[in-house]
Amino acid sequence: MIRSLWASLMERLARRVDIELHADLVGQVRDARSASDLREVLRLQVKSTDFFAQQLPALLMELNSLNWSALEVEKVLAYVDFFSGANARGYHRVVQNSLVRRDYLLFMTSCVYCSLADRFVEAATLLDMFQPHEDPSTDWAEYLAYAGFINFAAGRSADLSLAYFDQALEAEYFSPSLAVNAYAIYFEAGRLAECEKLKALIQRNCPNDSEAICALASVELARSYYAEGFRLMEARYRLPDLARFINISLLQKPRWDRQNLSAKRLLVHGEQGLGDMIMMARYLPLLSEQGLELVIDGRAEACSLMTHNFPYCKFIVGNIQSPIDEPFDCWTGVMSLPYYFNTTAFNAPAVGGYLTAPVEQAAYWGQRVLGLASDVNLRVGLTWSGNPGHRADKRRSMPFELMCSLVQKHPGIRFFSLQTHVPAGHPVNVVDIADELLTMADTAAVMGEMDLVISVDTSAIHLAGALGRPAWLLLPHRYEWRWGLEGEANAWYNSVRVFRQGRPGAWSELLAKVDAELQLLSKSRTGT
Repeated sequence: MIRSLWASLMERLARRVDIELHADLVGQVRDARSASDLREVLRLQVKSTDFFAQQLPALLMELNSLNWSALEVEKVLAYVDFFSGANARGYHRVVQNSLVRRDYLLFMTSCVYCSLADRFVEAATLLDMFQPHEDPSTDWAEYLAYAGFINFAAGRSADLSLAYFDQALEAEYFSPSLAVNAYAIYFEAGRLAECEKLKALIQRNCPNDSEAICALASVELARSYYAEGFRLMEARYRLPDLARFINISLLQKPRWDRQNLSAKRLLVHGEQGLGDMIMMARYLPLLSEQGLELVIDGRAEACSLMTHNFPYCKFIVGNIQSPIDEPFDCWTGVMSLPYYFNTTAFNAPAVGGYLTAPVEQAAYWGQRVLGLASDVNLRVGLTWSGNPGHRADKRRSMPFELMCSLVQKHPGIRFFSLQTHVPAGHPVNVVDIADELLTMADTAAVMGEMDLVISVDTSAIHLAGALGRPAWLLLPHRYEWRWGLEGEANAWYNSVRVFRQGRPGAWSELLAKVDAELQLLSKSRTGT
């Protein structure tokens, strides 16, 4: 297949006699012996305005004249795909032609670009294809650190990831990448000896590495050492991929440092997910009490709910890629607010709830839910999956079929889906209102009509907790610092009861506990 495509391409290019490779590239191309030798040249050249119209065709003709193999040319095209943002095309090119089997640099490039697009399952497929012993250029420290991370992010067994990390530590292959990828996973697995070893290596070898410091922060937070964890997490503003979650134009303005800026405008930037914005909205009254004029940069679907609850704030919907037009004097990310207000695991504000649904939506949904479920004693809001692009989604989301197994055991309960999509063929006692949930104000109003909300770790559970509604959180094993490591309680919402997996991936065992609790709740409602 490669040869026929290559021959066809050369036939088309042969008709173009007006293209010529830039003079400064000719020597680099003629000195190269493989696609990997051209990697950096390609990375820089794809940014030039004439690359695809002129330079790529000229480059391919030059490689043909140098008798490059069709396989190496396909690798060149794969690099071009990834560097130009055509990640899906690059991935399919690599897989279709088995390009990464013996090519470490292309393997790592392909994996990194898949990861940046949150396509971890595809990256894991590439990991399965690559044979590290067959390429003498394999950087084992980098490879083992990345392989462990990719397996974990793709939702595979933690033991498989730890096997890569163990191999790296045994061979004394330490790098900041190993520290970043392995530290939190060792902690989640309860491998505390390895955690201590890595922590010492971080402090000795890369004490100023922002990614390593953030890895330390995540573990300190999970241990409920909030003061230290939030302090360390401020290093995120030095992360190399900062533009993924921060509008970098903000860096041109000063960041708030807890000084009293009475009569000044503070921009609160919704730097991460929707759940984080809901969770940290509890701090807005505290900011207002300091005399600050507040501008909140958040997601469009949350604006009506937030405006109703915090009328003294101006809410805007920013584009992370574009400068914010609204004037302000200084800014802060929402996840810095616990640090600024000296939050511990025992003094988070407003744990009893701090949001209410707007009157109009509450009135509408009161009647709507009554019409849909007037004949039942128990109404339960239900969420089983989150944003598939989230880096931990493979762990936190539950297959719909598993949730259905719980629903079908309780035909007397009416379950209201709080998801934006409900698969066809769902149980008859699941009510699909996805088309009517236009904003978070609608979702909040629906939750106000529920006796209980059951949810995996998505923005829905934060919304239920912020409303003070009874909610059960279904949580993976040793997952997410916000919820601590054990017990049914948490530091942020009094109304949220945490159900935790006893071991990684054990959703069925967890659902058995939820089933038993639902039976008790149903009996208490019916008086039987």
